[in-house]
Amino acid sequence: ANADCVDDYCPAATQKCTLPRYDDGVKNGSETDIDCGGTCTANCALGKGCALASDCQTPSCVGGSCVACSVPAECPGSDTSCRVRTCVTNQCGVYSLDAGIVAGTQTPGDCRQSRCDGDGGLTLIVDDTDLPLNDGNACTGEVCTVGVASHPVTAPDTESEVMILKLVKSAITCNSERTSMFWKLSDSFWPE
Repeated sequence: ANADCVDDYCPAATQKCTLPRYDDGVKNGSETDIDCGGTCTANCALGKGCALASDCQTPSCVGGSCVACSVPAECPGSDTSCRVRTCVTNQCGVYSLDAGIVAGTQTPGDCRQSRCDGDGGLTLIVDDTDLPLNDGNACTGEVCTVGVASHPVTAPDTESEVMILKLVKSAITCNSERTSMFWKLSDSFWPE
C-alpha cells in the first residue's frame, strides 16, 4: 500500500515501493496534488492543492487551493480611469465606474472634461471653464466657447490702460515719422 512506502508510492501492478514520478497519476513525493506542485515540473491548475503560490498555474494559493486571485492586481489586464479589476472570493472580475463620474485623468486646457461612460470607457463633454493654457501674449485672453479654445485680443480694462495705449501709439507714430525724416536727411548728406 502507498502508506507503507517512504515516498508514498506503491503501484498496484508491482506491489513494490517505487520512486514517485510526476506522471504516475498519484499524489506522492513532494507533490501538492496529483502530478503537480512541490518539486514536480508541472504547476497545479485552478482548484488543485498547493502549499505556495509557486505550486500553481494561477497567481495565488489560498487555504491550500490554487485560486484565480487574492488581490485585484493578480487578475489579468490593467486598470483605467473608468474600469478597475476586482478580486471577490478569489475570482477575478472588472468593475466599470458609473456614467458621469469625472475621470481621474484630464487634459488641462482642452475645453473638455473626461467622464466615465458606464461601460469602462471615456466620453468627453464640453467644459468652457477648462480654459486653454496662456499663450504668453499679454494682449490676448484665454477663452473656451462651446468646447473650442481660442485666444482673442482683449480690450483694455481701465481708463489708465487706454491712456497708456494712446501714448504708446503716438510714440510709435512719432518715432516712425522721425525715423523717416532721419533717413531723408541722411540721404541728402550722403548722396549715393
